[in-house]
Amino acid sequence: MARRRAQARMFLLGGGGWPAPGAVDEEEEEEQVPKKVTPKKVLKRAPETTEETSLKSILKTHKPKEDPVEPPKKKVKTVKKQETQVNAKNTLMIVAGTYDSSVAGWTLNEKTNKLQSIFAVKPHQGYISGIAHSDKWILSAASDEAITIFNAKRLREVGSVGSEGTPTRLRLVGNNLLVTTATGQIIIMRTSDWMTIWKEQAHKKRINDVSLHPSGSLGITVGDDAFMKLWDFSKCKLVLQIKLKASQNLVNFSPSGEVYALCAEQNVTVYNLKGDKVSETKLASEAHCSTFIDESSLLFGLEDGTLELVRITPNSCSQRWRMAAHPSRIRSIAFATEGDRNTVVTVCSSGTLVVWEYDGSQLSEIRRQTQDTRFTSVTAIWK
Repeated sequence: MARRRAQARMFLLGGGGWPAPGAVDEEEEEEQVPKKVTPKKVLKRAPETTEETSLKSILKTHKPKEDPVEPPKKKVKTVKKQETQVNAKNTLMIVAGTYDSSVAGWTLNEKTNKLQSIFAVKPHQGYISGIAHSDKWILSAASDEAITIFNAKRLREVGSVGSEGTPTRLRLVGNNLLVTTATGQIIIMRTSDWMTIWKEQAHKKRINDVSLHPSGSLGITVGDDAFMKLWDFSKCKLVLQIKLKASQNLVNFSPSGEVYALCAEQNVTVYNLKGDKVSETKLASEAHCSTFIDESSLLFGLEDGTLELVRITPNSCSQRWRMAAHPSRIRSIAFATEGDRNTVVTVCSSGTLVVWEYDGSQLSEIRRQTQDTRFTSVTAIWK
């Protein structure tokens, strides 16, 4: 347990988070089938901070510690199998989840801008509530309280793990998976063996969103209990909590981490690291998803099917433009960047998927495709 606590302190620091307890080659690690595991003991919450503080002061005092060194275990022999692989460079890979329990993937041909289907599976018994995607893993979470794990290179399912409550957000960071749930829990798992390292009853009600600071160790959660909470994931500790006037649907740190934005239905409020309110604005309709697409541009997907871009500076917040994008509510937005190419992918509840190119000021539609389904979430990365 002492070793596990030492590993927990290193979560989300540079260098890929915790070192795996048994060092194995990347290809060999991917072949290990995760098992459903339950931790014997949950780490206790550190005492809450009661004195006035700010994100800026916390960032200044936060000092990462060195990773603990562990002797490697004996390497596991694996049998190589002939399977589908995505090897093309500069390929945009899109993965989306649906209400009918399906997970599907496409690649975008840069020359023709056509989408090619690469897989479609139905790994759950409930609607897909979240998707996470990295070079190594594809993860899907659903209302059946399961998280299914896929090998992103071979495009095959390798196992699943359970959660206590429907997962609301999945975040892959280094060698760790951060999960938030509808029951108000935060769960952190190692991707080397999918063991639960830390579990905390973070909110009294559903956690709606989580955003990680660019430093990698701090994160903000917002929930239906109308609390905003700041966490130091390197120490598995609650640092600060603030009772808000209303529950917030969305939270986003800017790419530099200098400001963060909260959204409650149509109302967007921007704060700096001192906790001072910078500005606020009102969207045309309720927002269901959001993402920063550059340092000062926060893109929202709205209930009426429009995309709205809000311009954010250290001193102001204002609407930049709004455009019709989908025939129904926009359920999820993904942003992927590679070199000078910035790509946005949006999906709606009526089955439309749209790929956009962002030139620094406007979005240009690249590809539109309609499926006989209802999308709930989407991710995209350049491979």
